[in-house]
Amino acid sequence: MVSETIKAIHEVELEADKIIADGKASELELIERTKSESSSQCEQEVSRAKSEADERIKAAQQEAEEHRQEALKGLESELEELREDAKRKEKDAIQKIIDAVVS
Repeated sequence: MVSETIKAIHEVELEADKIIADGKASELELIERTKSESSSQCEQEVSRAKSEADERIKAAQQEAEEHRQEALKGLESELEELREDAKRKEKDAIQKIIDAVVS
């Protein structure tokens, strides 16, 4: 009877050791899976953030280009006015020189 009890205790101890080993293996598997999922989720967040940043940069570049084009149009208009003014002044100067030479 004692030997049966010792044998039963030994079997329970072996079963407990197996349960503990299985639990540790499950724990390690869960940790690895969580790390992997976490890493994947982190990569997705980084990718999303990069995409968002790229979109913002594109929008800012487009807005800057629009402002540049508007400024350029204004400068071209101003330049044309200066050219016309210079032509008028040139004609006036030529006329003054002609008047001075003739008189």
